[in-house]
Amino acid sequence: MENATLWAAAQPPRDRIEASLIARTTYLCQAAHAGGVRRVTYLLTQVSSQGRASLPAGAMPLREEIVPAAGVRVRLSPPVTEVRLQPEGTRLEARPLADGGVQVEVPPLGLHSMVVVEP
Repeated sequence: MENATLWAAAQPPRDRIEASLIARTTYLCQAAHAGGVRRVTYLLTQVSSQGRASLPAGAMPLREEIVPAAGVRVRLSPPVTEVRLQPEGTRLEARPLADGGVQVEVPPLGLHSMVVVEP
C-alpha cells in the first residue's frame, strides 16, 4: 500500500514515519504565528489488550488498557527549527541526516500524541 501511494503521489511526502503496524498517522499543515507552515503529525495506537475484533456488533470499543507502540521514528525535511511532542510539551532531539533532513525518536506512544514541527 505504501508503494502504491508513493507511486500515485505528485511528489514524495515531506515527512516519513517509521513505526510498528499498531500505529496510525495522519498529517496537517497550519500557518505558524511567526510565519511559515507548522507541520503536525498525529500518532494514534490502534490496538488495545482486548483487541478490536472481539467486540459484539454495535458495542462501544472501550479501552481499559493501552498497548504502547515503541520505536516510532519521524524523518523530517527542512526547514525544522523545533520539534515538540504534544500535548506533553516535550522537546524532541532532532538528529541530522545525510540528506539535510532530521530524524526524531518518539517516546513509547500511548493512545495519542502529536509531533509538531515549527518552521
